[in-house]
Amino acid sequence: MIVYDACKMIRERIGKQPGAGQGHGLFLANEDPKRDVSLENGRTLDFYLLKPGDLLEYKNKMRQLRVRMMDESLLKKILVIEFFFYFLFTLMTVLLLISS
Repeated sequence: MIVYDACKMIRERIGKQPGAGQGHGLFLANEDPKRDVSLENGRTLDFYLLKPGDLLEYKNKMRQLRVRMMDESLLKKILVIEFFFYFLFTLMTVLLLISS
């Protein structure tokens, strides 16, 4: 089964609840919530070598990243996608903006 199909089944079962739309996805939970692994929609569930007892969470892929300037004059909130590479790219962009 593809991750996208699993998300579609979950959306159908939970019905039309506010906030449970296309921005959500499956995450392989970790003890540290910041280290959850996002499952890509195009991959099969077998790709992730899931074991019995693994916890999958259906949650929003976007989260707020709060950035404070070095002189603490400004606090910015940026929405970032929970994928590691997108997060890393966003963080590098913010650092470039801060340094210029």
